[in-house]
Amino acid sequence: MNVTAQLKQALEHHQAGRLDPAAEMYRTVLQYDPENPHALHLLGMVLHQTGHATAAIELIQRAIGGMPDNPVFHNNLGIVLRATGNLVEASQCYQRALTLKPDYAEAHYNLGNVHQDLNRIQAAIDSFEQALKLRPGFADALNNLAVAAKNLGELDKAFSLYRQLIEIRPDAISWNNLGDVLWRRGEIEEAIVCFRTALKISPDDAAVHGNLLYYMKYDAQADPTDVFAEHVRWGQRFDEVPPREFENVRDPDRPLRIGYVSPSLCRNPVAYFLEGILRHQDPSRVQSWCFSDANVTDNFTERLRSLADGWHDTRQLSDGELAERILETKIDILVDLAGHTSHNRLSVFAKRPAPIQVTYLGYPDTTGLKAMDYRLTDAVADPAGEFKRHTEELIRLRDCFCCYSPPESPAVARLPASALGHITFGSLHNLGRLNRTVLETWCRILDAIPDSRLVMFRDTLHGKVRTQFLKKFAEHGISANRVDLRHGVADGSAYLSHYSDIDITLDTFPWGGHTTACESLWMGVPVLTLRGQAHAGRMVASVLSVVGLADWIADDLDDYVSRAVRFASDVPALSRNRSAMRQHIARSALCDGAAFTRNLESIYCTMWRKWCQPVDD
Repeated sequence: MNVTAQLKQALEHHQAGRLDPAAEMYRTVLQYDPENPHALHLLGMVLHQTGHATAAIELIQRAIGGMPDNPVFHNNLGIVLRATGNLVEASQCYQRALTLKPDYAEAHYNLGNVHQDLNRIQAAIDSFEQALKLRPGFADALNNLAVAAKNLGELDKAFSLYRQLIEIRPDAISWNNLGDVLWRRGEIEEAIVCFRTALKISPDDAAVHGNLLYYMKYDAQADPTDVFAEHVRWGQRFDEVPPREFENVRDPDRPLRIGYVSPSLCRNPVAYFLEGILRHQDPSRVQSWCFSDANVTDNFTERLRSLADGWHDTRQLSDGELAERILETKIDILVDLAGHTSHNRLSVFAKRPAPIQVTYLGYPDTTGLKAMDYRLTDAVADPAGEFKRHTEELIRLRDCFCCYSPPESPAVARLPASALGHITFGSLHNLGRLNRTVLETWCRILDAIPDSRLVMFRDTLHGKVRTQFLKKFAEHGISANRVDLRHGVADGSAYLSHYSDIDITLDTFPWGGHTTACESLWMGVPVLTLRGQAHAGRMVASVLSVVGLADWIADDLDDYVSRAVRFASDVPALSRNRSAMRQHIARSALCDGAAFTRNLESIYCTMWRKWCQPVDD
């Protein structure tokens, strides 16, 4: 046998994606030469591509045993190990490859990916930059360098890198990522253009389409009817819901298995609101299973894990594998906590792995999926009798759609206006919420109260982003000395100390800052909101209603400005309310985790009893 010719022909099949004939030819070589390192390595890579990681690792390790100084073998073993979650071992493989070949651009790139996985962002940047130095125009390295820069809050650098990437590779992912950076800089209208461009390039890509849905909700000019229609179009790709025969026992009185699916089961707002539900659950009524797709885990992850009856880390599972895992666990009610946010698993819900499927909390709108049965909300966020803009049946929770578990936080500070003699408005929202209409309205307020100030805090409020915001305020006649733009790492609850310098928090629209509002109230700072046309714009109104602050809900932009001026003029009232706010919030239904969870569990039981009824009832 001509081994060289056989390997060459097999590699041609391999590179063309014809994996079965390639694998057969590699095995033929190994029958003739069982320890041929090239055949072992290449067959290992085919097995990796076909989902047989354990066998792939064994074969590539044998190849390294026969040719230990081959940097490609070490690099590719790292690729397989990283795919199986063995990040430290993968890192060691890449470093060995670089010891053997210091100018190996691919290994620098792969090492950067592991650094990024381990949240070593600066180390990742160094590796990606080295890869690009060795191979200019290395598109994947350019993309991941931009991602790392974005994660460090260096939005100007990320913007420049994505513009370079689009020149090299103008695909949907590049346009989508550029849109995300523009959104983070507060340029939502420009971002929407990028997302629509991405969708034109890849109209059948569910993730790209889902991103457009998500970011449309920040656009003050978007018509809610158009937004709903776009969600329906997204869901139409999953119209054929596969029939299922579930083995779940149809007993209306047994404890239910509730499954929560989320990529945010770590220090994240979704997890903050889930914690109280898990902590107060009644084991005689429900048992909870968490299916966690989180990229990172932290001490908050461990808190949630300790409260759940079952836990599955699902990041390495395909949609099909995750659906099978849910079926095997015999989940009765499966709850989506992500909607169309990043790393969601809506395509798993489209496979119908549970008898009852619910979307809740993580995304303030319909999923568009026919396979999603219910969406949990309340009567303020989704009033009865409205024009239907959802594909699920709405179930309204009593009092409020959420329950807040306050974090460890600084003490409530004295009202700043009492000492400074002027009112200070504030915003700790992500910059993507600050669209043109929001900023124009805030400038109207500042203009109406000449001695007022505005404090804004976000980790990305520096460099050109800061300059752009100051320019936007200047265009509306608001000088830089009236706008205090702060940046820093929002580590733990330390960022809440900025509320000590704020008298009134200004909410955003059309997507309000729901978690921000809860934190602001806990810090004694009232929140002024605009009642929106859809759930995303009414979440803060729901919170304010349940804590008895409905007077802080405006009906239109003029009313929003008018109320801001009126509340700012009564400093004694602001001072009285501030000192009593935290105790008032703690005693309200917003923070009554036990009562909220009993209500939620009753709703789960009602859903279940309905499913247990005979089909001909």
